[in-house]
Amino acid sequence: MQRRPRRHRLTRPQLKHRDTATGRLSGFEVLADDLAGAPCVIVDDICDGGGTFLGLAVELANKNAGPLTLAVTHGLFTKGIDALSEAFDRIATFGFSGGPRVHGVDYLPFKNLYNKGARR
Repeated sequence: MQRRPRRHRLTRPQLKHRDTATGRLSGFEVLADDLAGAPCVIVDDICDGGGTFLGLAVELANKNAGPLTLAVTHGLFTKGIDALSEAFDRIATFGFSGGPRVHGVDYLPFKNLYNKGARR
């Protein structure tokens, strides 16, 4: 049986550098030469101010990324989403922060995902 080639490559193509003394972000790096317009998804556990994701979005654009999606479990968005909305084509969260919903963010129905998984 011949294996079909994978359509999508799952990798961790980016790094962020943080100054441990100050906690400030000091740079970003995408570990690819050319993403050739491929759609990219950044998945993380939390988005507070969004600085990490904005920096990665710039670097991904420099590497010829296609549409960008940001998916986080806890979307705090303490600095709003204006800058994130300019950098990303889609922003999604499960909305576990307990705060008010933010216009322009897709809230994923975790309860429905959990119920489906529990029946398997």
